[in-house]
Amino acid sequence: SADSCYELLTYAHRMNIRTLDTAFAYGSAHKTIISFSKNNPDTQFSLHSKISTNDNIKNDIEDFYKKSGRKKIDILYFHSPNLATPENILILKQLQERNLIDKIGISLYTPDEALPFIQNGDIGVFQFPFNPLDRRTRDKDFLDDCKFNGKELIVRSIFMQGLLITPIAKLPTHLIEFAYYLEKLNRVCSEYKIPIQQLLFRFVS
Repeated sequence: SADSCYELLTYAHRMNIRTLDTAFAYGSAHKTIISFSKNNPDTQFSLHSKISTNDNIKNDIEDFYKKSGRKKIDILYFHSPNLATPENILILKQLQERNLIDKIGISLYTPDEALPFIQNGDIGVFQFPFNPLDRRTRDKDFLDDCKFNGKELIVRSIFMQGLLITPIAKLPTHLIEFAYYLEKLNRVCSEYKIPIQQLLFRFVS
């Protein structure tokens, strides 16, 4: 419900979380954030969002600004690399020149997906999944290339969409193969007497 979302956002802000990552395709997420921001002017967040379609990109973004009253989206990602066509990058670049977007990024899965864009000066941010079971971005050559070309890297899916914090007894049948890895993570947590959430945050920090 909206009330539970507002409670969660209020708690997140109290815990010093200051950035929200969402997408135009995430149902009513934008609507909820807009409503919360208007009703809580002293509890504001930086906003990272994603575009997930080639249709009406410019109109969707401009409509979002009209409804939200926000001055800027801090990072606007293409939700997948196939959306980052020269034509679509130009649209976001024009919005960036109007100060409606701070940075343009791409949400990716592997370093290979980033290679066509690593020397593109209009793309400033790559977003990747990163957790103990998905460490594909820890390739030194790739990280060196990103640093040389001034790319900012932001991680997502540190809980692997909830899998890594799921009790083993509650794993669905099609994910039972991950029980071995969860047992190893749980042993580390027991040894250092920390909850799994803290372990995963430490892993990416």
